[in-house]
Amino acid sequence: MAERREIDFLGIGAHGAGSVWLWHWMSRHPEIGFVRPGAGDGRHEKEVHYWNRHPDKTIDWYLDHFDWDKQIVGEITPAYARLPQSVVRGVRKIFPGIHIFYVVRDPLYRTWSDVKRRARKLRFGRERLKLKWIIEQASRPKVAIRNDYVKTAENWRSAFGNGQFHVFPYTVISNHPKQFLCRICEILDLDPGFYDNMDDAAFGSPVNSNDGTECPRDYVEWFEQQPVMSWQEQLRHLENMGVLDTMGEFATETDS
Repeated sequence: MAERREIDFLGIGAHGAGSVWLWHWMSRHPEIGFVRPGAGDGRHEKEVHYWNRHPDKTIDWYLDHFDWDKQIVGEITPAYARLPQSVVRGVRKIFPGIHIFYVVRDPLYRTWSDVKRRARKLRFGRERLKLKWIIEQASRPKVAIRNDYVKTAENWRSAFGNGQFHVFPYTVISNHPKQFLCRICEILDLDPGFYDNMDDAAFGSPVNSNDGTECPRDYVEWFEQQPVMSWQEQLRHLENMGVLDTMGEFATETDS
């Protein structure tokens, strides 16, 4: 194994908020490495799931998953957003210098994306997306807990501080992808020229697209009655915590 003993970043989600897109474009940077092909325990070569599935394994086992030929290495595993604080502190103890990236999305649309993903996984056709089934899926604890961005931010910021924990609203990906990737390079101390020199149209094609089915009105009405802090309230909390990187005026734009 190479002498390097510390990864450089973790992407912790949020699930349904562009993590596949982020992996897709970061992995194309010639100086950024992810999981070696076939070495991970999740989708593509972006997820290891070490901290939530394999706590019995050694750190050497974990580090052996990465492409150490690259200058910067890390993984993106959205399940890490739900790690308990004790595990997050363990990450900080082993890798004190890494950066944490967390992209958050309006909980209504993030949950709807999660529901549609499950429908595709179960090979349900659009006609099977009935309100009762949608609500059952959206109500599952592991789905609902992913909407508490403030709690996740509190856990990770308490361990890493504002300088290493970075939260971005999903709109910076959907509306300003090039600027967002250049910002990631800035944080990781990489030359952003790889992205800056690309044509804006190159970022327009979806990486992990869905079927485009819009949220049913009945589902929207049900969701708005749930005891979940609203999207705007969560953004205000994250901003007050000093962890929200809005990239200036981009924060005022809406999600969809």
